[in-house]
Amino acid sequence: MELAAIVADLARWEGRMDYLYLDSRGFVTVGVGNLVATPEVCCRLPFVVPHMANAMRASGFGMPASDDTKRAAWAAIHAAPRGHRETFYASLTSIRLPEADIDAIAQSRLATDFLPGLQRLYPHFDDIPASAQSALTDMIYNLGEKGLSKFTHLAAAVRQRDWRLASLACHVSTCRKERNDWRAEMLAKAGG
Repeated sequence: MELAAIVADLARWEGRMDYLYLDSRGFVTVGVGNLVATPEVCCRLPFVVPHMANAMRASGFGMPASDDTKRAAWAAIHAAPRGHRETFYASLTSIRLPEADIDAIAQSRLATDFLPGLQRLYPHFDDIPASAQSALTDMIYNLGEKGLSKFTHLAAAVRQRDWRLASLACHVSTCRKERNDWRAEMLAKAGG
């Protein structure tokens, strides 16, 4: 699977934010749905303080943010009110994640966490149709390996390569209808 293409698919549903925000469950997040669980995790990310926001987006240039600045930004977002659209949080901090780093983080998580997780859950993952791989990749990115492992009817359908049944077993209660419909369509498409 082409990691850049997967990231583009994921960004369609997860969004693509260069600033910290609270996701729909109230977790501090950045980039393409990348959880930033603690201030220490935030400190490990290559945030910058842009010279000018527009210039940073275009060029990726900015001064590296200090750990104190990163911790303060994380705390500000963590303490912010929940339930707002991502754009609400943009003005609450000045640190930004360069575009290339957004891609690198998402691709790294796919390569080290999510694709190996799919191969553990579905030993023949690499041999299933690409559209089914896309749907399952979206699900594991959204739910994590532990969450996806709870979809036992889906796993049975994938093992049997019953893509119609798999398309009926992929509904995630915390996802928008459009995202669930897309996953079901991709799984059904795997059947030809």
